[in-house]
Amino acid sequence: MPADFFSDPNDQTVISGPVIVQTSRRLKKAGSLSTDDGLFTSDGNGNLSYASIKGQPASAQQTIASSGTIAVNAGAVRCTNAGAVTGVILAAGTTDGQEVTVYNEAANSITFAAVATSHVADGTSDVIATLTAARYKWNANASTPAWYRCV
Repeated sequence: MPADFFSDPNDQTVISGPVIVQTSRRLKKAGSLSTDDGLFTSDGNGNLSYASIKGQPASAQQTIASSGTIAVNAGAVRCTNAGAVTGVILAAGTTDGQEVTVYNEAANSITFAAVATSHVADGTSDVIATLTAARYKWNANASTPAWYRCV
C-alpha cells in the first residue's frame, strides 16, 4: 500500500487481517484497485464490484407459523411450514445493504405482514411461493427501514 494512500499519515487506522481496513477519514483517490485475483475491483471513483462471492452456509431450517418471525441469522435462511402462512415477519436487518435469501422449502406459500410489522417493504404483496427463494436487501435509510426484494 503506498504511503500516501490515506489522506493523513497520522490517520487512526485499524487493520484486522490482510484485507479489512477501517478508517476514520476518507481515503484519497488512489486510482483503480484490484484484489483477490481480480474478484474485487474498484474504479477509483467509489464503485466497488465483485466477480463472485461464495455464499454463507444456510441456517438450520426454521419452521414458521402465521404471524411468526423468520430469524436472519445467516445470509441464507431455510424455512418450512405446515400450511400456507400469513402475517409473517422478517427480523430487522442490522447493517444498511445487508442481504438475505429466504428459501421456502415447504409445499405452502409464505405471505408477509404489513411493512410496519414485517420489515418487508412491499408488505402483504410479498409472497414467497412454494419451493422458491427470494433475495432481500436491507435499506436502513428508508423512512421506514425495511427489506427490499431484489428482482
